[in-house]
Amino acid sequence: MRFLFFIGFFLGSFIYINAQSPALAKNYFEQGEFAKAKAIYQEIYQKNPQNLSLVSSYINTLQELEEYQLAEKIIREQLKLYKNYPNLYVELGYNYQLQQETTKAKNAYQEALQELEKRPNYAYGVGKSFQKYNLLEEAINAYSIALERSSNISARVELAKIYGEQLKHRKMFDTYIDVVKEQPNYLYVIHRSFAEYITDDKENTENKILRQLLLERLQEEPLLLYNQLLSWLFIHEKDFKMAFIQEKAIYNREGKTNLQAFFQLSEIAQEQGDLKTSTEILNYIIT
Repeated sequence: MRFLFFIGFFLGSFIYINAQSPALAKNYFEQGEFAKAKAIYQEIYQKNPQNLSLVSSYINTLQELEEYQLAEKIIREQLKLYKNYPNLYVELGYNYQLQQETTKAKNAYQEALQELEKRPNYAYGVGKSFQKYNLLEEAINAYSIALERSSNISARVELAKIYGEQLKHRKMFDTYIDVVKEQPNYLYVIHRSFAEYITDDKENTENKILRQLLLERLQEEPLLLYNQLLSWLFIHEKDFKMAFIQEKAIYNREGKTNLQAFFQLSEIAQEQGDLKTSTEILNYIIT
């Protein structure tokens, strides 16, 4: 009985230690003890070279130790295992980039993009890999390849985020609007994204860009979405009179069935001290 207890204790301890190994290696890495992290990741890799997540951590550890040749060896081993996984070319390119081998790095990045031409369903993963290393133009190319071939909301959202990082605000707003145009349930997500740039100052640059863009779109294609976004913008700018105009347009085009938006707008206007517009909206409801 005692023998069985010790066997059980030993096996339990062994399983616990092995389960803890990745977490321990990660902890060492975060504390800057890269040699200790390497020893653990190396042992894990030898036992299970097909765990891509842990392999990535192993490669990052080798790069911190400037063991670029070993890192390249691991990446190329992975390329043999996963021939159809273009993210690995991004890892290879970045490994070259760390060694200041710019031409080799560019070639590897190009290889990743060429693979996407054949397998566009990998575009999101490849784009995120490029973003991880702040390779924004390459990430844009990756997401664009995906969008050329089929609708991909995740790729479009990431593309909009990149444009925001690059301060290309018109392109960012334009891309976000395309997202919600394709998937209306993203409207509140887009509101949150817009709120990072929009202020209550109508002369704010981003406010003017968004307003102009929406008015242009509304002239080209009179979609309710554009009225809704304009109303949202005017409310943020506390221009309740202009928001009221947009809400009337929405109400009339929706078949005059729901007055709820007017009640809400009237209440917001009253709370913000615009009693004149609040009263005008209430009179409109009564009429």
